Amino acid sequence: MDWKLCITDPSQEKRIISLEDMERWKDASVPVEDVVPGKQAEAVYLKKIFEELNIPMKNFTQAKVEAEDGFSQQVDRENLETSFLVYKQKGELLTKGFPARLYVPSAPDCLNVKSVVLIELN
Repeated sequence: MDWKLCITDPSQEKRIISLEDMERWKDASVPVEDVVPGKQAEAVYLKKIFEELNIPMKNFTQAKVEAEDGFSQQVDRENLETSFLVYKQKGELLTKGFPARLYVPSAPDCLNVKSVVLIELN
């Protein structure tokens, strides 16, 4: 399986995030177990990804998150501040939800989008 995630910034520039990028940016302080009790996972805050890509959060108001199966969900900037992408569980790439699963803990009922392949900022 080819691990790839695309982010389109407000100017419509496409940026491809790799597994190597995720490994470099991962953060052990992401509260995955607080959101999903007992889940041992590796994750990266979306805010960190945007910083690494030099996309200021003030440049957009929301994101359309799209899954591999075509499902999409709008997430406002306020909730993106606390959102993170899980890309590994127990040291292995995700089998369910590949390549990444988005968790938005600050959204009602903790929004969860699996198999995220595109994040379109606008």
